[in-house]
Amino acid sequence: MMLERNNRRAFSLAEMLVVLAIVGVLLAFSAPMWMAQSTVDLNGASLRLAGFFEEARSEAVAWGEPVRVLVHDDVSQPDRFRRRVIAIRQEKGLDDDEATAPWTPVLHPLILPAGVFFDSGQPGSTDRTMTWADSGTGKLSWLYYEISPSGAPADAPRNVVLGKGIHEGTSRQIRFPNPEQVAGFRLTNRSRPLHFRSRDDIRNSID
Repeated sequence: MMLERNNRRAFSLAEMLVVLAIVGVLLAFSAPMWMAQSTVDLNGASLRLAGFFEEARSEAVAWGEPVRVLVHDDVSQPDRFRRRVIAIRQEKGLDDDEATAPWTPVLHPLILPAGVFFDSGQPGSTDRTMTWADSGTGKLSWLYYEISPSGAPADAPRNVVLGKGIHEGTSRQIRFPNPEQVAGFRLTNRSRPLHFRSRDDIRNSID
């Protein structure tokens, strides 16, 4: 009697194969959809960030003072690391020089979507850093792009690149499972940034 009950509860080999086949079909259909959604999120974040840089450029021209776009680069706040972007303007008084003039925020901060990070390892990205106190906190580390009062990049044309990544713990490393999946733009002296959607676009932009 006990043997008959156990036989009734068990799955047959045929039933298990049918279940596995259904799961495989669902995964085959869902993977392209997930990849497409990831691409949409990445491109959307890139367009929003490009708009942020355009606003920063307008602020620099309107005030006649340098504006820096800062990318959070301090692992003491891992939830913001390489995801929070702000803009600050240098306010130079009569007695101030470039080294002592204070910086003040000019735009509302931008937070990149979950899983989207600034990729500083891409060719042409900025390597310039500064420390600055954000929102009443102590001084934090930031990567930055500077825009001159003319609206052009202060040092040289630079790339701004985003990727889908994973940030683990308080490490300074971000793992990008698919390095080819990128979006971003190049800051030049032109009125609008040059957008790209692949690593080839990035490489071609600095050749």
